[in-house]
Amino acid sequence: MLLSCNSSILLSSGPTVKYDKRTNLEVCSFTDKMPSYRGGYTAFLHDFSANFQYSNQIDNNIQTNIVVQYVINKKGRLVGARIFNKEDKDLSCFDKAVLEALEKVQDWTPGEYHHKKVNVIIKQTIQIDMY
Repeated sequence: MLLSCNSSILLSSGPTVKYDKRTNLEVCSFTDKMPSYRGGYTAFLHDFSANFQYSNQIDNNIQTNIVVQYVINKKGRLVGARIFNKEDKDLSCFDKAVLEALEKVQDWTPGEYHHKKVNVIIKQTIQIDMY
């Protein structure tokens, strides 16, 4: 399986704070110091791939980009994982497998604003090629 990803970050002069209904947290979309996965994106992709369990005989050759959104909380825990712009009731088995793997990727350094830990919401595209 081949994976790649990128994150969307809105650039601004200060954090944009909003309420996240899924996690019931006040979250920032941009901070002085954004959350980071220990070991960087290579480690993130390795750990995501190691936790991704999907084997559907019909879908044995999948190439797709999936957009996920999640919060890295003040404790460095990934919470509130979701497929961006998709209701829970509309999730496919593939979507659920992506979320299950994502929720197991928990080795984060939290974001900070003015040296204070903050909850940060992240939108990320993960490219999955299964062959």
